[in-house]
Amino acid sequence: MYCKYVYDAGTTYANWASDLAQLLTGETSLSNLSSQCIVEKSELITTVPAGWTLHDDAPGGDYYVLKAPWADGQGYKYALVGSVYVSGNYLNHCIGYQTWDATTHTGGSPIYLSDNATYAQRFNLNGAGTLYLFSSSRFIMMLGVTASGLVGGSTYAGPSGIFEHTRAMPWCTADEGVPPWGWTNFAWSGGYGTGFVLARAKRRSTGSMEDSCYAALRIPGGGISDLNSGTSERSLTDPTTLSLQMYPLILTGFGMSEDSLGAVNGYHGNLSSLCDVWGVQTGWLNLEDTFTWNNRTFVCILNAGGVNIAVRKE
Repeated sequence: MYCKYVYDAGTTYANWASDLAQLLTGETSLSNLSSQCIVEKSELITTVPAGWTLHDDAPGGDYYVLKAPWADGQGYKYALVGSVYVSGNYLNHCIGYQTWDATTHTGGSPIYLSDNATYAQRFNLNGAGTLYLFSSSRFIMMLGVTASGLVGGSTYAGPSGIFEHTRAMPWCTADEGVPPWGWTNFAWSGGYGTGFVLARAKRRSTGSMEDSCYAALRIPGGGISDLNSGTSERSLTDPTTLSLQMYPLILTGFGMSEDSLGAVNGYHGNLSSLCDVWGVQTGWLNLEDTFTWNNRTFVCILNAGGVNIAVRKE
């Protein structure tokens, strides 16, 4: 599912929460959303089903809890979606949980940093803006852009959300109780590059299975930041034509060994083959540019000031 959700001054937390939950659970018409969505300027495409179902409609605050199955059908991902005001910022949240009890309205094992305000998506309560929303049963991703030019979170200016990944490590199995998903903000950076919080993994410093371990979110041969540079690739069939490079987003322990929270070194899987989210080289495309690849339509979105993330627009 792809939605470009355009709004103006006068939005409310309750409307955001309701509209997010509605879109992520299969709404097919913008006219069924709250009046804060400017239908004539917005866009909704549901060729790919949104993929989530309502799990708890009263978790407290302006939130709803949704769930979606793992790709192998051995468990569920839980997402607390909605809006809040924190530290001077109006935010749309997508907080991951490994478990959620809809009777007691409580979650277990929240995904580290997914509830941190600096990584969530800002919106303008008193002005105009756009929320880009993407989902399938494998992921949820948001990107907030205000009319004043604020992008993403208050510290990290990139899209964020929860993403399923392929299983690669021998201990990453349902029998070991390891969920195949995690959370990131694509502009999150540090000494290790872009981080990805695995829901559960083997931690390097202890060798035991623990929650909240970081892996490094990378592209083959480099990090996400390397998308800001590089050499254009010429087409094999026509050397005068430049080809758009599509980079799979992979998870490794590389660069995390100095961090006590780091996952063990090695290949942990990739996001792209399940979520259809890819890296593209900055400078080639603009926000909302589209292209077709393997009979699928993709749209380009901002990440940390550059347009270098491509997501399926279906």
